[in-house]
Amino acid sequence: DNLKRMQASVDHKRLLVEEIEQSLSNLDTTMNFKVNSLLKSEFDKLCKKSHSNSSREIKLFMLRSVRQGRI
Repeated sequence: DNLKRMQASVDHKRLLVEEIEQSLSNLDTTMNFKVNSLLKSEFDKLCKKSHSNSSREIKLFMLRSVRQGRI
């Protein structure tokens, strides 16, 4: 019984991650938060160096966290 519940949980998480990955281009909500200006500036520089941007990197961090089930 425990094994079935664990498998159901794993299956649910896998389906959820697949759904998220398929809908990444469907940007249907906004997140707004405050951050230290120096931190933002340095993060923006790192992102630019990597040919990316802060929005993309934060979304990738969120996706990795959901995939792994932890921060």
